[in-house]
Amino acid sequence: MDYLIILYKTLEDYQYSNKKVSIFALYNKQIIRMRIRSLLVIVSVFFASFVVVSCLGSDTVIEYSSDDTIYAFELDTVYRVNYAFTIDQIKGKIFNKDSMPVGADTIINRILITNLEVMGYVLTGDSLLNMSDSLDLSKTMEKPLQLTVLAPDGVSKKDYEVEVRVHRQEPDSLIWTQRTSYLLEGGSITGRPKAVLLGDTILVYTPDREVYRALLNNGNEGVWKEDATDLPVTADLSSMLAFNDTLYVVTTDDKVLVSADGLSWSEDTRLSGQGIEALIGSFPDMIAGIKHDTEEKKFFCTTTSDLSGLSGWEKGDELPETSPLFPLKSISSMVYKTKTGLWKTFMMGNVDDETNPVSLIPWFSLDGLRWTAVEAPLSSDDAVSYSCPYMLQPSIIRYDDKFYAFGSNFEAFYVSTEGITWSKVKKLILFPVTHRLSPIRINRINRKWLTKTAIYGLYGVDRVKYGGDA
Repeated sequence: MDYLIILYKTLEDYQYSNKKVSIFALYNKQIIRMRIRSLLVIVSVFFASFVVVSCLGSDTVIEYSSDDTIYAFELDTVYRVNYAFTIDQIKGKIFNKDSMPVGADTIINRILITNLEVMGYVLTGDSLLNMSDSLDLSKTMEKPLQLTVLAPDGVSKKDYEVEVRVHRQEPDSLIWTQRTSYLLEGGSITGRPKAVLLGDTILVYTPDREVYRALLNNGNEGVWKEDATDLPVTADLSSMLAFNDTLYVVTTDDKVLVSADGLSWSEDTRLSGQGIEALIGSFPDMIAGIKHDTEEKKFFCTTTSDLSGLSGWEKGDELPETSPLFPLKSISSMVYKTKTGLWKTFMMGNVDDETNPVSLIPWFSLDGLRWTAVEAPLSSDDAVSYSCPYMLQPSIIRYDDKFYAFGSNFEAFYVSTEGITWSKVKKLILFPVTHRLSPIRINRINRKWLTKTAIYGLYGVDRVKYGGDA
């Protein structure tokens, strides 16, 4: 309720006012005093509340995070490439899956950590990690960098190991290691041997019908064992091949011999007596060969099959009698699957009675019954040759979607993408220059190192390095 205070200028005004000045003045003064007292009470209440709240806040404990995790790790670029790092939180390991190139150790011996996401602090030893200082990470493959993450609570901590992986050798290169001997102590091989791979066993046959064998995983260590075999002297070692975990070889007296272990041999009567002269190669479901008829004409042929296995031979096209001639000596072949899903056999070899040969002509087939020569184009001025140069006892392999060929002198590799034009390999895929190799070789994928050939002699191929290796 509001009150009106009336002020009178003169006594005369008072006389005619009909108001009781004394009573009004006392009442008005009392009201004003009550309002002031109420205001003081309200202010006191608010002040007391503020003090109480402030006192209660001083007793509250602030909880700091116990998060000791590294969420991201990144180094400065190497050869302008930013390499991604994987963080294994369970094992506490930080590493790059894609190895840095050879020579990167001269860069990472002084390199900055450009990104390190953590909630707390990171220690190296007893010191706080300073990301503005460069680090030497070139030896972390042998001794990883130790990082300790201290959480904001000052109690929780976690250790990490940082490994920066760098290629030790150039990717896709042959790495050679000299061996004292791949045969038994004091053993030697004369003439041209034949090496085949049967399952995980390497078998080396000599012209004297000795056989040496070793498991594939021990072959590089020279762990060889000499075994006895009943393989007859009439067997043509150059025609021996493996098909469906069985070895096949033809003889000079028109027989086809088979063996499941490479030691004990028996005649396959359903494949023998049909004029088979050579075995060219094997498709996934058949063997391709060469046979002659009663008139001594030569034809391509392939095996036929029934429920019990290989059952006979199917005759294909006649071998050409004019150039280019199909090679019948030192045949080397390999089968692969094309990008269109077809199986294709690619081969090369030496032709009988060649006069001053200058090049090798490879051949290919999709069914083993018809073969096509792969002749390189001629240059306009004949100054440049795109053909594969002539070599004795050639070997053909396939690696990284390319064909590689080399001869018995192991002088050089020749490479071709499509098998038509060839060029000499000048780096990475090379033979050792100080020693020549003995001509023992096999064609097969080494499961561990993904190499398409293993060559055994004075030197052994340790491995073929490829892009994903460290």
